[in-house]
Amino acid sequence: MFICALVFVFNTAYAADLGRTTLEPSGNTIRTGIGYRDLISEGMVGLDVNLMWNSPSVEGGDIDYDDQVWAPEIALFYGVGRGADIRFIGKILSVDSEDEDDEIDIWRLGVGTRYWMAVESDFIPYFGASLNYYSLDAGELDNEDGSFGLAGEAGLAYLITESAAIRLGLQMETLLGDADAEYGSGDNAGEGTDISLSMFSFGLGLSLLF
Repeated sequence: MFICALVFVFNTAYAADLGRTTLEPSGNTIRTGIGYRDLISEGMVGLDVNLMWNSPSVEGGDIDYDDQVWAPEIALFYGVGRGADIRFIGKILSVDSEDEDDEIDIWRLGVGTRYWMAVESDFIPYFGASLNYYSLDAGELDNEDGSFGLAGEAGLAYLITESAAIRLGLQMETLLGDADAEYGSGDNAGEGTDISLSMFSFGLGLSLLF
């Protein structure tokens, strides 16, 4: 009777463990997305916090804004499927003109998606894209209009725990069309001009799942 009870307890525990773990012939758990298969799914909520080194090129009127600056970026994301999410992104930076007599402030708000590749490793490649709205404020220009743009990203994440990862990634972004502005002073005061923007960025980030 005692042996039968032990067998029953062992079989019950083994069956429960099978219900929690995805097994392959090798006996390993498969990772997909930013964690184990049972951690990334529809409805999962997460937060990204990034510190990016940016090399923007902004041309506005007679002034070129060309600088290299560090800037923060934050994103909230929501799982829409295994290994994929939809995200809402915010970023802000100030760029000096070439002669450092002026600067332009750039606010970026966007919505996008990121896909985490399914690999059997703690190192997980990812890529994504976003559609963004850029708000521009230049010291020597007035009445700047915002403009829409696109950004693409790729990188590699390393799992610290089953719900946290550090990332190293890069981004490329550009406006879809020039933003309109007016000269604020000088001989051309009141005349219209265009602002164009393109930017390369890379940096470190932290991703958290809740």
